[in-house]
Amino acid sequence: MFFSKKSNYGIQALVFLYKFKDKKKFFKSKEIAENLGIKPSYLTKILQDLVKEGVLSSTTGPEGGFSLLDESTSISLFHVYQLLEKKELFTECVMGWKPCNSENPCPLHDTWVHSKIQILEQLKKITLGEASHLFWPLFEYNQS
Repeated sequence: MFFSKKSNYGIQALVFLYKFKDKKKFFKSKEIAENLGIKPSYLTKILQDLVKEGVLSSTTGPEGGFSLLDESTSISLFHVYQLLEKKELFTECVMGWKPCNSENPCPLHDTWVHSKIQILEQLKKITLGEASHLFWPLFEYNQS
């Protein structure tokens, strides 16, 4: 897996919020977690990070929870990764070799260099809105 659990869960939660934004304004982290099969306490921390980064809004109270900001609907998957991880993607050797560079390449170095460029380009193009239509066409919202 290229993404850490944090990035993976963050992207899944954002896609969930985008896909079901017409169902209600705010979703509790527990509700999102149950629909995605993620541990609620871990997801809450990720969602709070996304609030700090200006991607989500949150409110407390019985009708409170997390909501995707309108301007966040066009954010790319790559940008979400950067906000959550605070580091570049694909900086390590695909085989885990150290050191691995053009002077001391692993067996997959040259292939991986070209592949990761293509993957990064796609991650920069795909928005949360597109991801909600492309990746989860059959995903349903189960209201708790």
